[in-house]
This record gives sequence, C-alpha cells and structure tokens, in this order.
Amino acid sequence: MSGRVKKVAVSVEHVRGWGRKVCEGIASFARGCPDWTLAMFEDGVPDKRELSRYDGFIWCVDNAWTAKKLVATGRPVIDLVSDGKYPGTTCVGANHIACGQLAARHFITHRMTNFAFCGWEGLRFSMAREDAFVRTLKHNRYVCQVYRSPKRTMKDYVESSVQRERLVLPPDEEAIRKWLKALPKPAGVFCANDLRAWQVNEICRRGGIDVPRQVAILGADNDSVPCLFSNPTLSSVDTDTFGTGYRAAETLHTLLSDVRRPTNAEPVLIKPTGVESRNSTAVYPVDPPWLATALGHIRSNVAKGLTASDVAEVAGRSYVAVEKAFKQKLGTTIQKEIMASRLEVAQHCLLATHRPLAEIAKLSGFRSVQYLCLCFQKQFGCSPLAYRQSARE
Repeated sequence: MSGRVKKVAVSVEHVRGWGRKVCEGIASFARGCPDWTLAMFEDGVPDKRELSRYDGFIWCVDNAWTAKKLVATGRPVIDLVSDGKYPGTTCVGANHIACGQLAARHFITHRMTNFAFCGWEGLRFSMAREDAFVRTLKHNRYVCQVYRSPKRTMKDYVESSVQRERLVLPPDEEAIRKWLKALPKPAGVFCANDLRAWQVNEICRRGGIDVPRQVAILGADNDSVPCLFSNPTLSSVDTDTFGTGYRAAETLHTLLSDVRRPTNAEPVLIKPTGVESRNSTAVYPVDPPWLATALGHIRSNVAKGLTASDVAEVAGRSYVAVEKAFKQKLGTTIQKEIMASRLEVAQHCLLATHRPLAEIAKLSGFRSVQYLCLCFQKQFGCSPLAYRQSARE
C-alpha cells in the first residue's frame, strides 16, 4: 500500500480519560507517517460500504459481532480491549497481570498486612487484575478479601455507566459500604480501575472511613479526572495508556506494510510504568508512630539526597534507636530503605519518561549519573539505559 494515503479508522470507547490518552498515543505515531489520515468513530460500527474506505482499524472490539464486521473487510484490525479473544484481530493492550502484581508490591512496600480488591465482575480486565493481585499476595503469604457485587443490580449499570466512565456512585453503594466497614484495618484496597477507586473513596468519605489511615486506596490506569478530582487524590497504577495507543498504531503500520501478515498475531501487552503515588496511599501502618513518620519522610524526600542521620532527626530519636527499629520492625536498615526508594523513583522515570540520565539521577537523589548507574547495575544486573530499552522492546 505504499505510495498512497492510508486511511485508518479509530474507535476508542467514549474518548475521555483512558480513551483520550490512547488516542493521543495513536496520533503521536501518526504524525510521523505523512501518508496516514485518521478518522474517529464514536457511534458504533459503520456499514460495509463505509468500512471499505479504510485500510486498517484500531478499535475497542467488545463483542463478536463487531469483530466479525471488521475482520470481514480483509483489512488488519487492532483490538484494544479483548486480549485477542476474537479471531482475525491483533490485540494491543495493557498487561493486566503486571498491573495486579505492581499493585500488590506497592502495598507490601508500604508495610500493609491487610489487603482487599474491589472490581467489576464479568469484565475481563478486572478479573485479570484481581487474579494477579491475589496471586502475588498469596505468594508473599498474605490473604486478600475480594468484593463480590450483587449481580442482579449490576448488569445494566456496567453496560451503561462503567464503560462510559461516568463519575457517579454505583447501585451497589450500600453493599460496598458494608464490605469496607467489615474489613480488618488498616487495609490496602486495590480497585480494578480509577472509576472504581473514585467510587470506593466517595463511599469511604460518606461512611466516615478515614482514607488513607483506615483504608488506603489504589486505582489503575492513572486517569487524571477521577484521580485528581477526589479528596484525597488517588494513587494509581500507570498502565501506559499513551504507550498502548502508540504501539497500536505502530503495530498497524507493520501489518499494513506486510502483504503476508498473519491472521492471528501474538498479543502485544504493554507493561505499566509504575505507580503514581498520591495521598490515598500515603500511609505506613507500622508501630511506633515515629517509625511510620520516618518511612513517609524517606518516600517524600528522595530527591533531596537524604542521609540516615536526616531520617533519625525527623523521627526525633537517636540514630542507634531508629536503626534498631528499622532492623527489628522492618527487616532492613535506614540506608537500604533510602536506596530502595531512590531506585524505585529511577525505575519509574526510566519507564514513564524520556528524561536524560542526569535529570533522573537528580530526581531520585543520586549524587551523580555514575553512582546511579553503579547502584542500578548492582540491583538489577543491567545499566539504566539497557533497562529502559529492554522494557520498551
């Protein structure tokens, strides 16, 4: 198809939040393809004659009928939501397993011991994130409480409101409130997406449950509207929705260039770039309280080049007393905790941004690029740039 304009049809469910970032990624790739033109469809699948005008499709394929109509054109179809469920389509989407694993590690890092999951029964992405979250906790010898909604009230709601990402309280509000009140506390609650996290936070606020001291809430997809229009602001797993859109367009470009393209290619799964920590998980449920203060200070001041003595001063105890508490209560040392926090920030910057190493070293509290590279190599077995390149490949 080289030598002429390629027309690409895009349909991303209700272009806001998650969908908006995906579209931005698609458009970013398309800007580097002067022979591409994009068309947006928001109201279902057009008729056969209209579909025949396009060379390829990037679509939220949410049912077999849609998949059949698109595949029947003989043009490549990139599916953004169904994990390769429909024959003839190529899946490019979030890695839900990695998302659930990262959520579990985030809470474990915050020294949580009580865990819960609140999602959407019957939705594939929610079930996959739940399974990965529960399995990761089980591997670390923790138990997870899972919310199960009363099905008779949820079917129509899921179809009308969840997929439209409307920030309204759900019909199972009262059931969630009772479930939250019964959880052992403090609890870390991972929600399948940011809409569910927003709802759980609102239900906690109305029910007098303190967030994050009693219930720490973590969402997924890092959608700025529910995350920032919430009090407190919501932490979220960044599933790299921009990267999903970019890779979807890139994959379509490859298929358009390959006359012998496979009919059922392997899914392309985009790893999350990390957790965007905000106020809803800004808690460390450890005793004594001054130890929690010390942990919070480390996480909040990584870029300032903290020393172990600085942490002891904030805790209001002697260095010896604080170091002893870290070893006895947390199984680590002050300096190791500082280093773990620095490397976590460096990892996130490498995956989620294109910042140069000098800037990443400064943001993560390393005194030089050389020291960042030395510590990173020791911890992960590769250089920071090799880590970034490997993750993107």
